[in-house]
Amino acid sequence: KIEAELESVSGGGPLLTEHMAKLEYLQAVIDETHRARPIMPIGGARKLTAPLELGGYVLPASTTVVNCMYLVHRRPDVYPDPEKFLPERFIGKRSDPYQWTPFGGGIRRCLGMSFALFEMKLVLATVFSQTRLRIENPHAPVKRRGFFMVPEGGPRVVMVERRQRRSD
Repeated sequence: KIEAELESVSGGGPLLTEHMAKLEYLQAVIDETHRARPIMPIGGARKLTAPLELGGYVLPASTTVVNCMYLVHRRPDVYPDPEKFLPERFIGKRSDPYQWTPFGGGIRRCLGMSFALFEMKLVLATVFSQTRLRIENPHAPVKRRGFFMVPEGGPRVVMVERRQRRSD
């Protein structure tokens, strides 16, 4: 689907900056990847300034709380079939900033989020337009390394073929 979208948007020619905004499916794949496998599964700690009722419990002021993005991203009431990789869930929809939080949330959200998302899209669009890739270990168990979630042994991606694009 990514290949078809790239071909449709660029007409088989070189990718241009203005094409990036039209790559809706690629953006959905990036968003779904962040939902399914957040790099940092746990957000920053916050201290409550007032009591908070949460799940039938009252947490007193001064309690330290931590957002677990990994669990929020797996809530079936928010993301039906959360264990399935479904980029389509992000097509034509704006993500709720409190339910999709791979870069944290609120005023303390990562300052580099917009840049990082654009850079990911640009790099992936370039790679996918020039090569065909295959994941060698798609079901590699994910292990926590410190605060980060990574495939055990690292991801293994193999270039299957190099493509020629028109240079116009």
